Amino acid sequence: MKSRSAKNKGKRLQNSVRDLILEKFNQLEEDDVRSITMGDDILLSPAARKLFPFSVECKNQEKLNIWSSLEQTETNAGKHTPLLI
Repeated sequence: MKSRSAKNKGKRLQNSVRDLILEKFNQLEEDDVRSITMGDDILLSPAARKLFPFSVECKNQEKLNIWSSLEQTETNAGKHTPLLI
């Protein structure tokens, strides 16, 4: 798979996760939950973080190195609870 295709595949998962969070927490505004490319894959506003206190890392891969992915998720989480999807 080409690098561009892989990035698009990952972005689709991030957008799906973002949409799911917004669907489940309908009191949030669309700009409270954003899909980004660096650090956490899902950027949460303070209002969203109160309802969903996780640092989200999305991996859309056929061959996943679970230990490396968990380490990345924990590193990016900071003081928040890491969540690997």
